[in-house]
Amino acid sequence: MSALSAGGAVLVAVPDWGLGHATRSLVVVERLRALGRPVHLAASGRAGHLLRAECPDLPFLELPGYRIRYRSSALAIDLLRQAPRFWSRVRAEHRSLARYLKKHPIRAILSDNALGCHAPGLPSAYMTHQLHMQYPAAPWLARPFNRLHRCIMGRFDSCWVPDWPGRENLSGLLAHPPPGGLRIRYLGPLSRMRPLPEPHRWDAVAVLSGPEPQRSRWEARLVHQLSHSNARILLVRGTTEVAPAWEQRGRMRWVSWLPAAQLNRELAAAAFVICRPGYSSLMDLAALGKPAVLVPTPGQTEQEYLARHWARQWGYPWEEQRRFRWAFHWRRRSWAGCRPPQMTAKAMIESLDELLLPFLRRAGFSV
Repeated sequence: MSALSAGGAVLVAVPDWGLGHATRSLVVVERLRALGRPVHLAASGRAGHLLRAECPDLPFLELPGYRIRYRSSALAIDLLRQAPRFWSRVRAEHRSLARYLKKHPIRAILSDNALGCHAPGLPSAYMTHQLHMQYPAAPWLARPFNRLHRCIMGRFDSCWVPDWPGRENLSGLLAHPPPGGLRIRYLGPLSRMRPLPEPHRWDAVAVLSGPEPQRSRWEARLVHQLSHSNARILLVRGTTEVAPAWEQRGRMRWVSWLPAAQLNRELAAAAFVICRPGYSSLMDLAALGKPAVLVPTPGQTEQEYLARHWARQWGYPWEEQRRFRWAFHWRRRSWAGCRPPQMTAKAMIESLDELLLPFLRRAGFSV
C-alpha cells in the first residue's frame, strides 16, 4: 500500500461522455490536494485520458464506461435505443468500484454524474446540474427520466449543484428550483479558468468537445469555413487520447488538446470563443469573463436550452451546428453584445469549502 493511500482517500469519479465532468471535477481534486487529502480517480475514455494527463501521480481506476454515442439528431431516440446497454454499464461500473474498494482504503466518494459510483457505508456526494432534465422535443420523456435520475441521486448522501442558488444563476431551469425529497446543496460554479493579462494573439479560439460522431462532424464543418478566413484562429480539437500536437494551416493553428493552464492563457488571449454550451464550458466563460458564440451539439436538448438561457440572460449569440456561419459572426461581431456573468476564484473556493470541509469531517478526516 502506498503512503498516499495509507490513511484513506477520497475517490473522485466521472463519466465518459464529454470532457466537462472531468474539467470541473479537477477543481475539487485540486482543492482536496491543497487541503492535504489523498485522492484516487475513477474514469474512462477521453475523460480518463484528461485526468491521467493532469494528475499522473494519482491512483486511477479504469471504469467500464457508458460509451454513449449520438448517432441521430434526437437525443431522446438515442437514449432509448441504448438504454439496455447503458444500464448494464452502470451495473458494471458499480461492480468495478466494489472490487476496487476491497483493495484500497477509500473513505468517501464524490461522483460527478458517474451513476454507479456509490457504496454502502461510505459518505458520498453526487455532483450534477441536471435536477430537471429538459426534453422539449419529447416532453413525455422528461417525467420518467427525471424520476429515474432522482432515484439514483437518492442513493447518495447529498447532491451538489455547481451553480448559485438564487435567481442570478448559470443553469436556469436545469437546476432550479431544487426538487423535494433530496439533500440538494448549491456549491457555486466550478472552473479552473482565470482572467489573465495576456496580449492579444487570437481573433478567436474554437474549443471542440462532446461525444462522437458529432465532435468530428462539427470539426469538419468548422475547419471548412475557417480555412477561408483571414482571421487568426486557434482550434483546440478536444482529442485527449493523443499527445498535444500543433499544426499550422494558413493563419489557423490546430492542437489536439491543451492542459488547463495553457488553455487558460490561450483563451485569455482571444477576442472571443466558439464552443459548445455544455455547462462546464459556460462556467469557464463566466470565470474568464469572455464573450462567445455558442453552438449546441445536435440533439442535446440541455445545450439548446442553455444556449437560449444565456442568450436571454447575457446576450450570448448562438446558432445550430448545421447553420453555423463563421463569416456572418466575424463580419457582424455578433459576440460584441455579450455581458458575461461574474465569478471570482476566491468566492468559488469559499463556496466549495462550505460543502467540502463538512464532507471530509463526516469521512473521518481532520480538517
